[in-house]
Amino acid sequence: MDIRFQNQCSLTREIFLEFSKSAYRYTSRGYRRGALILGSVFVLGAVASFVTEGIGYASVFFMLGAGCTVFTYFKGYVMLAEKSLNSYQLKYGSDAVMTTTFYEDSLSSSITNASNTLKYSHITKLIETPALIILMAGRNGIILKRDGFGTESAENFLAFIREKIS
Repeated sequence: MDIRFQNQCSLTREIFLEFSKSAYRYTSRGYRRGALILGSVFVLGAVASFVTEGIGYASVFFMLGAGCTVFTYFKGYVMLAEKSLNSYQLKYGSDAVMTTTFYEDSLSSSITNASNTLKYSHITKLIETPALIILMAGRNGIILKRDGFGTESAENFLAFIREKIS
């Protein structure tokens, strides 16, 4: 099999944070919807409690609950990034590098002593950020650095992958 593209990406905290921020909206829709609903209930409870009894324990409780759920809705990806980074560092060490090789009919992604092969038909979403290209396969993502393609350009790769996943 001829290699079409190859990408190397060091799995740093900054990379995981950018990945999680971008993928969070895609992978955590139900979780975020639940946080939004619960946050709305807390806000209504805080308003009702404040109107009926002023600033009391109940209104403080509801305001704290609203704050926590709003944080989870907007910044839950930070916790996800830390969890993912810690998991990868335990498995592969703190200097892990993901190498993803693209062939005509599939891709292969490897980190240290683990590898995985995936057909392009399993890719469900392509996410682009200023520094990353993320290939989602269900709730799992393959992280590619835009500048990690060596002599090839990210634009050439994007044309290739869009053709493969369309």
